Amino acid sequence: MVTYVFFDPDGLRSPDALQTLIDGLKGYETTLIDNEDDVVDVSDYEESSTSSADLSSIVGLSFVDLEDEDASPRRRLDAAVESGLTTTGANGSISYIVWDGREAGAENATASNNVDTDSQAREDAASLSNYAKGGCAPDDWDALLARVQAGQDDPAYANALLADIDPERLLDLPADIQNKMTARDAKDQTDWSLRPEAAQDLTSALGHNLATASYTWPDNQAADYTNKLVDATEEKGKSERLKALNGMLMASRSGNGDRTAESVGLDYSDSMLATLAQRMENYSPQKWDNTSPRDWLNRLSNPPNDSPFLPENLYSGNPLAGVVHAMTGNPQAAQKWLVARPDGQGAPDPASLRQTKETVRRVQDLVGWGSLKEKGWATDWATMAYEFDSQGWVSSDPAVMSQEERSYQDYASATAVSGILNGIGSGEKPVTLPDGARNLVSETLANHPDSVVESTDSTNSKSPVSSGEMEADDGTTTYDYRPLFTNRALSNLVGQISYNETASSRLGESVTVYNQKVFDDAVATYKDSGDFTPVDAAVDAQCRTNGFFAGAAGYQMVNDAQPFNEDQESSASSGVQDMKDAALMQNYEQLTASLLNSGLYDSDDLLGAVRDSGKNRQTDRVVDEDGNPLTVGMDPSEIEDTGVKAGLDRVGGYLYHRADGTLDYTDTRYSSFKDGYEAAKPSSGGAPAHSWGG
Repeated sequence: MVTYVFFDPDGLRSPDALQTLIDGLKGYETTLIDNEDDVVDVSDYEESSTSSADLSSIVGLSFVDLEDEDASPRRRLDAAVESGLTTTGANGSISYIVWDGREAGAENATASNNVDTDSQAREDAASLSNYAKGGCAPDDWDALLARVQAGQDDPAYANALLADIDPERLLDLPADIQNKMTARDAKDQTDWSLRPEAAQDLTSALGHNLATASYTWPDNQAADYTNKLVDATEEKGKSERLKALNGMLMASRSGNGDRTAESVGLDYSDSMLATLAQRMENYSPQKWDNTSPRDWLNRLSNPPNDSPFLPENLYSGNPLAGVVHAMTGNPQAAQKWLVARPDGQGAPDPASLRQTKETVRRVQDLVGWGSLKEKGWATDWATMAYEFDSQGWVSSDPAVMSQEERSYQDYASATAVSGILNGIGSGEKPVTLPDGARNLVSETLANHPDSVVESTDSTNSKSPVSSGEMEADDGTTTYDYRPLFTNRALSNLVGQISYNETASSRLGESVTVYNQKVFDDAVATYKDSGDFTPVDAAVDAQCRTNGFFAGAAGYQMVNDAQPFNEDQESSASSGVQDMKDAALMQNYEQLTASLLNSGLYDSDDLLGAVRDSGKNRQTDRVVDEDGNPLTVGMDPSEIEDTGVKAGLDRVGGYLYHRADGTLDYTDTRYSSFKDGYEAAKPSSGGAPAHSWGG
């Protein structure tokens, strides 16, 4: 708890007015001493019988009291004005804080308002400027850097530091400091750095200070400072400032959970990020100089392999590089940037198809601003998609949110995720993603197995976002929004995920569980109504999805082989075919086991399938002599037995209703698999389709 102490607004409209009061008190001190001296002189001259000692003592004590009264407002003014944490009211009054339980005296005002911290920050700001101009000893630099790093999470320190460094100067400091850390060997006349990481260390520390300060700023101050930063990067001949700004914005903090990215952007003012994103998306620099980047920028663009989460494009010339990383730690601001709230309200019901396509296309274009070969860029976008999808950052409890707000959040999340993942997977040639991105994409796709299965169809949906109708608890109609993916995007993403065992297993399990549930529900519907249409659809979807996943892995493998010689490419093609055959056989076995366990077929159907397949020891492993399925209750290890697998394949090729020929999937198990495979890996050799239906 704190107490805010306000100076009288009627008499103290500004710090200047308070300074006038302080000066007046100081004048009284001087007058008191002068008058006391005059009284003593006159008394001595007139040989007064009264001693002036008592008078001097009284005057001296009064002087001390008056000096205390002078010091109190002076030190309180320091606390109120210099700390960076106090405010000036609309009426011009200024205030400072004192923690509850303390008196509002000068010492407590100083301690409570971080005056010492403020003073240190201003001294450090001056030292940074001085060292950038005249250099310094390495030990002095180490001490200064340590102070800047120690204060980087303190709002009082960060505000004071930035208050004394112009935005333009802030962006120049890392390069200037690094240049002053260069020494020349007198013997061979070569340059070497006294502190090779000086620019990198300072850039990160300044990034932390910038984030910390911005979070305390009102919106107008955050926007104004941001505009000054961007203006500085657009100045002619100052192209390196953009890379310095990107470096500051790429400062990181720990991520959320062991499956997410190792680090995410710092916590910034939403107003700052909104202004920054808008300016950078419409970046318009003056004609830059053609000089080569300085050595320190080259070094920072290629950090050592053991550096903690330093993307290869750490100081990229991409105007969005820093913004995108910063947004990973501020998903609410990121969502507002990527998905505008229609007319300032909630999402339309249903969302406009034109609007949704335009938004997804814009997000895909933004992803295309950088190279996905640069692990920082790919991982940052994948992190954003993951954060949007989890929505753990949404401050309001969904249970108490209005239907309109809930609708908007769902729509915005699905639209942003669709745009990002369709953008990451949009390349005609697959790109190699880092494992961090593969895991994040896997997590996001695994949350939407229904979207994945639907997106394996060669006939893409009309919209990149599904908006199925649902009935709310109050009886009103709501919309269930979820992202959809083009064949190309999904093929590229699944192909990349296949290279990471953990990510692949996660996605595979999610889709398998979903398909099995759809199949079980379809079987229940058939048993209740006799309608086998849902079963047909479930079997088709399961086989198509299995084929698509196999095709995605094959598409990735063939494209990986293309840079090599013909023999290697031929070998890769042979390997792809082997992989396809294995996946097709696994699909047969998986489908047959589901059908046998479903209870859709009676003993006559099963005995007929065994007979027509050519009864042998392998078929005996899956159907007994009375026509009962032996797969019910089998654990996965038993189903993986070679004999059982062979029996499933043989029986599955002749399984259907003997009475009327229905529920016959002997052709579907191959045709649907082939359709999915073709959608992910076209036989033409071209890239999969990447457009939405009419």
